[in-house]
Amino acid sequence: MELESEAKVLRQQALEHETIKRELAFVRAGIDPTDAAAKYFVKGYDGDLSQEAIKQAAIEARLLSHTISDEEIFEQKAWGKTNQVAAGAGSSSELPSLDARLNAAKSSAEVLEIWANEHNQ
Repeated sequence: MELESEAKVLRQQALEHETIKRELAFVRAGIDPTDAAAKYFVKGYDGDLSQEAIKQAAIEARLLSHTISDEEIFEQKAWGKTNQVAAGAGSSSELPSLDARLNAAKSSAEVLEIWANEHNQ
């Protein structure tokens, strides 16, 4: 009888260990297992427990968003500028700031026009 109870305790401990290990894998992948939306994902996920596999599945499930590196952001901005110039925007420099345009205005009518254009965009 004693061996059966010890085996039962060991099975319970093994189950708890696996549960904790699984939860830790999700936490390391950036998922909060206590979050209401994440609970369903965690419960239903049956894939590889590596950090990358969990992250990829969470992105596909729209639980996490794809993070963009600084290099990718810089590249996107550069392509945006190139496309503006190619589309005939004139130059790659940005428009003067609102303050600069208001300070350069010669009349109150021009100030009102700048202000109206800024707030109607």
